[in-house]
Amino acid sequence: MYNCSNVGVSPINYVSNPFASDGSSSQVDIFDNFLQNMLNGAHNATPINTNNELHELDDVYNPEVSGNLARTAASVANAENTKGWCARGVNDTLQTVGLSEGEIRSASAYQCADKLANSSKFKEVTISKSDLKNLPAGCIICWGRDNEHKDGHIAVSLGNGLEASDHISNMVDLGTTFRVFVPVQNSLSIAA
Repeated sequence: MYNCSNVGVSPINYVSNPFASDGSSSQVDIFDNFLQNMLNGAHNATPINTNNELHELDDVYNPEVSGNLARTAASVANAENTKGWCARGVNDTLQTVGLSEGEIRSASAYQCADKLANSSKFKEVTISKSDLKNLPAGCIICWGRDNEHKDGHIAVSLGNGLEASDHISNMVDLGTTFRVFVPVQNSLSIAA
């Protein structure tokens, strides 16, 4: 079962609150791991695929922008390496690449969908459930909630059947409704 509450912390809180309340690794350790991974080039360690074969994305998909989002998502997921904090992982990624200043952050993953839909930095696209596995890197998938998945789920596609949130895993299918968002071209600066 996924419990993707976003009680999460922003990168700023990593420094101001160094001890995790659940007894796991401290937030400072997570942030230190993230920075170390970035310095060591670990953001290139997880392969991503920006080849778009879905016609529904032809007018909006930008491989450079979305590839940067996916690489950053993989790095954040590897650094956080938790479970049940998907919304925190995706929101930390969006803030890291400049696609959010915290306005997407929500108490639960499913709540991020409406905020993404209202953001000028994303375009919602409609695709079939069978095409989810074919999403190129850098698309955001938001799953709705139900009795079993009270918080839903959110992740960034890596374009190879994998997704990144607060950890990297095979793409999830909660069996609930889902929405897909693509960063709008030129909506963020590409990190060198």
